[in-house]
Amino acid sequence: MAHGSSLPVPCVQELAKQHITKVPERYLRPNQDPPIVSITTSLQQVPVIDLHKLLCEEDATELDKLDYACKEWGIFQV
Repeated sequence: MAHGSSLPVPCVQELAKQHITKVPERYLRPNQDPPIVSITTSLQQVPVIDLHKLLCEEDATELDKLDYACKEWGIFQV
């Protein structure tokens, strides 16, 4: 029995070498409604980093958020 195979996807390092200026379409997800979470549930949210703010703003607010996300969570959403 043959198993399905994955599409070949370049690693992040290979993408970085290409000096692309836009995220490739295959990595974009269309806007989706957020999941409905019960009000009684107090789930922590994975930090969200706005790359535009990170690169364009002069204050360090977004950089501080990125620092916190990396140190405390180890992950973040873009």
